[in-house]
Amino acid sequence: MGRERHQDGGERLEDFLGHILVVCPRCGHRAEVIPRGDAIPEAALNPPLFSPRRLICQSCGFTRDWQGHTVRLHGGSGPPRDAYFQCPLYLVDACGGQVLWAYNLDHLSLIERHVRATLRLHQRGNPAGWSNGGLVNRLPRWMILAKNRRRVLAAIARLREKDGLKS
Repeated sequence: MGRERHQDGGERLEDFLGHILVVCPRCGHRAEVIPRGDAIPEAALNPPLFSPRRLICQSCGFTRDWQGHTVRLHGGSGPPRDAYFQCPLYLVDACGGQVLWAYNLDHLSLIERHVRATLRLHQRGNPAGWSNGGLVNRLPRWMILAKNRRRVLAAIARLREKDGLKS
């Protein structure tokens, strides 16, 4: 591992809710929570937080729609679940007595870039000064410690191998 840099782009956890990988409640295989096509224009990369969602499983054909008014982001207590249907997340791995999780491959890639970096750069988040509300500023301490880097990167690699997922 060389001297890699990561520039904090100010991404927030909510930025990764456009596509969530979950465990299908019917068959246990990988399923997806996505914005409903009839409610969101195709060009929308980051749909509004409360836009209608659909849970789809390609393995068994299970579908369910969400058009609620409550979104619950994972706050660190209990098993990680999606914000809409509360299904267990698919990208979850044990890591040194802790739990590493991601909503999707883009979320996992951001975590990987930050953990891999030996130089982590931050910039002013707004005209008022520094902001610590971004996702990388909210990663748990155990995840970003240099002594855990290899272990965390190994867990990320296992998650990428799951069902042949690629970013």
